Amino acid sequence: MNIPPYLAARLAAFIMAIIVFYFIHQSSAVLKKKWIESFLSLITTVFVYMFLMKFLTKFSMLFEYPMAVVTYPSGSIEFYLALIAAVLYYIKTARMEEDPAAFHSAIMQLAAGTQFFFYFLVIIFQDENAWIELSLWFLLFTASLIINSHYLLLLFLGVSAAAVLSFPLTVPDVMGIRVHAMFYIVLCALFLVLLLMRRRSL
Repeated sequence: MNIPPYLAARLAAFIMAIIVFYFIHQSSAVLKKKWIESFLSLITTVFVYMFLMKFLTKFSMLFEYPMAVVTYPSGSIEFYLALIAAVLYYIKTARMEEDPAAFHSAIMQLAAGTQFFFYFLVIIFQDENAWIELSLWFLLFTASLIINSHYLLLLFLGVSAAAVLSFPLTVPDVMGIRVHAMFYIVLCALFLVLLLMRRRSL
């Protein structure tokens, strides 16, 4: 069975990020396992909804070319819609955590690690020009391991850098999924609001 190169890179990146997280993170094995399961559930939610959203965004083709819709690759719009569903799932999961801050930090480390390893693999094995994405995620992943208590600030700085780079250069994608500059601008605004809310609550 032939596995598409991007899918193989994504699967390998998930495995590598989980292994690094498991051996580097200082929490108990039980907690780490729980956070890894939550992360995998979150990622699964994104990709499942990306697939399902094709039937909504390509509804006009559904009855005439059903197999074309099924095999049609998901794009930016499907990703945005799936991300909304994933955020709702994430909020629900985080509310059940005894230590939400530690949970947020762990999920960010896993996500940043996955992104970094994905771009590392596509550059090495597929000769892709993804040095901007690799650099951004390397910095975010490294910073998340060193100063993990400031995950919101790190996310804000990361998406701000991506937003700034989107105008003179190519818009950085997300694990091979093309996004628009406005995606990063919206995230900047969201993380800034969360930072301000957190500061007021302290």
